[in-house]
Amino acid sequence: MKVLIATNMYPTQKNPKSGTYIEQQISSLIANGIDVKIALYNRVDNGWKEYYKGLFTFKNVVKKEKPDLVHIMYGGILAASLTWRTLYVPTLISFGGSDLIPSPVENLWVRTRLRVGRWGSYWALRKAQGAIVKAKCMLEYIPPWFPKEKVWVLPNGVNLQRFFPMDKLECRKKLGWNEHEFCIMFSLNEINRRSKGNEIAEAAVQELKRRGIPAVLKKPNRIPHSEMAVWMNAADVFLLTSEHEGSPNVIKEALACNTPVVSTDVGDVAERIEGIKGCYLTERNAIDVANALEKVYRTPIQIQSRQKVENEVSLEKIAKKLIEIYHNFIQNSEK
Repeated sequence: MKVLIATNMYPTQKNPKSGTYIEQQISSLIANGIDVKIALYNRVDNGWKEYYKGLFTFKNVVKKEKPDLVHIMYGGILAASLTWRTLYVPTLISFGGSDLIPSPVENLWVRTRLRVGRWGSYWALRKAQGAIVKAKCMLEYIPPWFPKEKVWVLPNGVNLQRFFPMDKLECRKKLGWNEHEFCIMFSLNEINRRSKGNEIAEAAVQELKRRGIPAVLKKPNRIPHSEMAVWMNAADVFLLTSEHEGSPNVIKEALACNTPVVSTDVGDVAERIEGIKGCYLTERNAIDVANALEKVYRTPIQIQSRQKVENEVSLEKIAKKLIEIYHNFIQNSEK
């Protein structure tokens, strides 16, 4: 089987963290015998002109590669630019989150850009023959006119060779963290602070300090993906305060390291932490977040979450499920 994957994100020397989950998924497909060709329209490095470029070049790429199917990762303007230029090749689109789910962003330009991206996703679906969403909660954002039997739910997989349990004290020494502090790892987002809940996380930490807990928020900024596991293992807990998500890989990566998770009930987080003692869902306000974090601090336990991640969302497991989707998709498209 030959698959042409088109994407606007992929690790480069300039931006090594861009689209690492896409790179990992592609590598896992190749490892399982799929012939993958990549069409990269690198918006991260080169800006919006890449989408304009795609309007004129993608048809020739499809003619040259002659794939069995085209898989576009992800929706938005990229998908709108490319789906109508795939000729008669069956076309599948993966959606990650904000390319379908409305996001309340303060910045007018970013809010407008995201809204146009969602319109692009809807336009692309009028030509695509199938879609993948990362969590069940995203199904409600698929337009009602798109056949539900042509939509699959499949999260991104986790690289278990990169994310695994390590000695906490050794990781803290490596990062220069105080071993006596209650370290809360939080994924910072300066562009979309409201949606990600940056202020909620900060306020929760201040509340913990008022309760006499030596809490500190650790925010990885421009940290290579290859180093994130050290941060995950050095932290006492991973915190997510988002208003919405698809299937956040940071949660699965933390769980692969046996790091406790405190999160709002977004995306597939509830499914990922179900049955894991020491992980908590919380309401989206500083007091409830602080209460959940205090539980982690007061009753520290070594959580056992890695096995669940391995059973459900390892790269190998997800690759096999995606290949099965590919086969079903091609067979149904030929009917």
